[in-house]
Amino acid sequence: MIHWRALTFAVFFAIPLLSACGRIHPTPAASPLRVAVDRGNLLDAPLLIAQTRGYFRENGLAVTLVPGGWSALSHGQAQVGAVSPEHLAAGWPGFAALTDLSGAFLLTRLAGGPFTWSSLAGKAVLSGQEQGFNTRLLRFILKQHRLPSTRVLSGLPPETFLRGTGDAIVLDEPAATAWSVGKTAHLGASLGAEGGPLLGAVMAAPAPFLATGGSRVQAFTDAVFRAQLWLGNRNPNQIAALLAPYFPGQPPGALSQAVRRYWVEGVWSAQPVPTPLAVSRTGKVLGHSLDADLKLSFAEKALRTVIGP
Repeated sequence: MIHWRALTFAVFFAIPLLSACGRIHPTPAASPLRVAVDRGNLLDAPLLIAQTRGYFRENGLAVTLVPGGWSALSHGQAQVGAVSPEHLAAGWPGFAALTDLSGAFLLTRLAGGPFTWSSLAGKAVLSGQEQGFNTRLLRFILKQHRLPSTRVLSGLPPETFLRGTGDAIVLDEPAATAWSVGKTAHLGASLGAEGGPLLGAVMAAPAPFLATGGSRVQAFTDAVFRAQLWLGNRNPNQIAALLAPYFPGQPPGALSQAVRRYWVEGVWSAQPVPTPLAVSRTGKVLGHSLDADLKLSFAEKALRTVIGP
């Protein structure tokens, strides 16, 4: 089993400036911001890029990346966080999109010809958390393909598949590619390609913090947009090289393959404002509208003010 290294660290800066009269004045201290990330998940790449390339620091933020995703955010260990859309609510609104598609893949035990969804009839698929977005999206896709006999096994850890449970499993990157490279399982289908435009990962925060910490949220969103622009103008090998320190222990070439797969499919958002179609389709998968669960004024302002990376 791959054990991911904790992604918690802080960056502070203080650059002296010369005034017109020649006296040295320190710049104001950077504003601290704790950001929850889903450790070992490639969907959060824009956040890792913004941190590594110094976009947060340049925007006046001293960012600490806190592993734990939704758990860290909901328990107050972080002020903003990257979450999957089932966690959005009026009290926890999403304010910036990280992806335009789901980043999940379906892997099967058997290699063979081209995968077909009909081959899952009567089979069992491990899907992740019971109320997680991957589980809901898988059920949504199976319903579209009219596969009522396919059993969705939720709430089981991936290790269960290794011990012989289930015929297929749903994984995000880079785990999906690592399992495929290691011949643990074989790539069958992309839930992103099958599901269409969706909010696979979105930045969220408690509503009170969006009200009181607005300047930090705006600086953060601007930095994320810069990272998204950088992503869109680099090739997969360059992206993988920058991200490599966050994903230790990957099989040779696996991270580059995983990045290329996301890059080719267009998983990462080109901008922080989600498309209406992605918002609508995500609501269909979840079974309720997201209109009251999004606060996009920060993302919309970033589009008007950010020039480039």
